[in-house]
Amino acid sequence: MPSTIAPETGQRRPAAGAVVAPTPDQARAPLAVRVGVVNRGVASLPADGQELVKAFEAQRDAILKEIDQKIAASQESVIKSLQALQDRYTKEGKLDEAVAIRDYLRAGGPGRDLRVRVPDGLLSAVIRR
Repeated sequence: MPSTIAPETGQRRPAAGAVVAPTPDQARAPLAVRVGVVNRGVASLPADGQELVKAFEAQRDAILKEIDQKIAASQESVIKSLQALQDRYTKEGKLDEAVAIRDYLRAGGPGRDLRVRVPDGLLSAVIRR
């Protein structure tokens, strides 16, 4: 792996753009802590640059909130439809099918994946609940 010597410490560090696996301590750190390290560059921007980034983040948050609301409404609709289907299967004596739907809903149902988004696509992860 290409590397350079850090003048301040005299230790090797990865070359710019090199992909580096996290150390065991970094890997055990909470996701929020690891993500926070990625965003540290914003503080070094001049005030007007920080304002641009804040405006973008506010717009992004509003869009994500709207998306989350649409997903939640769609998820609730699918859950109600599945519950109705479960009831129908139960009344028809199709108990294996009804139990499969019940188990699916108890396991979290549709949308049980929590997707973590990080700016600039620096990190992408799917966490199962």
